[in-house]
Amino acid sequence: MSNASLRFCLAVSMLLGVIAFAGCQNTFTHDRWEMIQVGSADKHDVQATLGDPQEKPFKDLWWYYKGNNEAKIYFSDKDTVKAKKWINERTGQIECEPKGWIEK
Repeated sequence: MSNASLRFCLAVSMLLGVIAFAGCQNTFTHDRWEMIQVGSADKHDVQATLGDPQEKPFKDLWWYYKGNNEAKIYFSDKDTVKAKKWINERTGQIECEPKGWIEK
């Protein structure tokens, strides 16, 4: 194999590795959860931001969880986000938006 072919194969291998790594990034994070806007984000926006939910127990609820973190996204009849909740079981952190919102 020539030196140029070897360099080309190495460059292609590195590029494929970078693409594979970028595709495996964790989309379920608190920072990404904060990006979801109550009242304006729809199901497509949530899926694009957090990825696929682990469960959809009801038409209006998407449930995400990984490790100590859990998020629930509640949708209105028009499929826009009406509320969201973040829980970190390790630290006890609980955030709801809108503030004071209670699950039904």
